[in-house]
Amino acid sequence: MAEDLLKKMNEEQKLYYQTSGPVSKNVKKINYEDAIYSLLYIIHYLEKHDYTLTHICLQDFIVMDDKLFLNTSKHMVDVKGDYFSYQSIPKNGIEFVTNTMSENRIHKSNVYESIGYFIYYLLLRKVKKELSEKDLRPIFETKVYFFIKNAIDKSLIYL
Repeated sequence: MAEDLLKKMNEEQKLYYQTSGPVSKNVKKINYEDAIYSLLYIIHYLEKHDYTLTHICLQDFIVMDDKLFLNTSKHMVDVKGDYFSYQSIPKNGIEFVTNTMSENRIHKSNVYESIGYFIYYLLLRKVKKELSEKDLRPIFETKVYFFIKNAIDKSLIYL
């Protein structure tokens, strides 16, 4: 079921963004705003079908025309109500796992925190599981600063 949903989502996302360019596996070069919009598209699409991502993993995405496309269902999970269960799988590259991933019952909004850490990584090339104001100082009072703060606080509002 997850594989079928992934295939359908990618087809619809290609139509939505009108993409047809070459595929790249280098996620690190994507513009952070394009990454935000792509990830929000993916998360909202999955939530509409009672799925979510446990967290963001660089290996799970490809880039086409500066848009992220989910390339695997490895971190897709079925959501029951507003929660999902998580079973750890072997780490594969750079992952943005949150501190709540050790719990049995995780709220689906957990993925937004992971997105916040990923966007921080795109900007400053540092992998973090927690961010302080000192960490965010280089981007203080920018749109992306507020996005990351809201994502980590799980009250997502993008200005």
